[in-house]
Amino acid sequence: LIPLQPIKDNLQRTEQQLNDEPEHSLSHRLKCVYYTESLMTMLACTMDAERPVESALESRTYTLQQFMKAPINDYHHFIQNGKAGMKEADYNRYWHGYLVTLRPALYFFDLPHIRWYSYTAFVILLTILLVKIQKNYGWGIMLPFLVSFFHTEWYNAYLPFSLDQNKVYFIAILSSLILLSSEKLHLSPKRA
Repeated sequence: LIPLQPIKDNLQRTEQQLNDEPEHSLSHRLKCVYYTESLMTMLACTMDAERPVESALESRTYTLQQFMKAPINDYHHFIQNGKAGMKEADYNRYWHGYLVTLRPALYFFDLPHIRWYSYTAFVILLTILLVKIQKNYGWGIMLPFLVSFFHTEWYNAYLPFSLDQNKVYFIAILSSLILLSSEKLHLSPKRA
């Protein structure tokens, strides 16, 4: 359903850009591939277009030595050289549902663009949630929520750049918005 070549092209473009960036720059962090992402982007590149659902569930990927020992090195080798010199490995201990969104996104965009769009959507949804909390429950609830959210080291250092972990926050924020938007679903009375 989704041709593989544009996905490979976008990942190769990201790989080439990564080599041109200073290691500790924001731009470098946007182009880096993290542990689980390295596996998922390889899966996105190797899925069988004739049987995409089965291929996603089988989760076949490739490794240079021992599977899961150095997946980021495996990823870089795979993007630069393809499957040459690699052996097949299975990563089917659990299925990553975000391949459903990652693969089509990689068809159109490289990793830095996907991260920026994801982060922008996240900030917009979080802003809407904060406004809803403030309207429904006041500043006394919204401000501690905001402060606690931004004081998590994980948010500041990792969330904007993680394609696998931020999905949990998307689900939590969307669920909270649904709860706050429905009169029938309120767990406590609305503030006057």
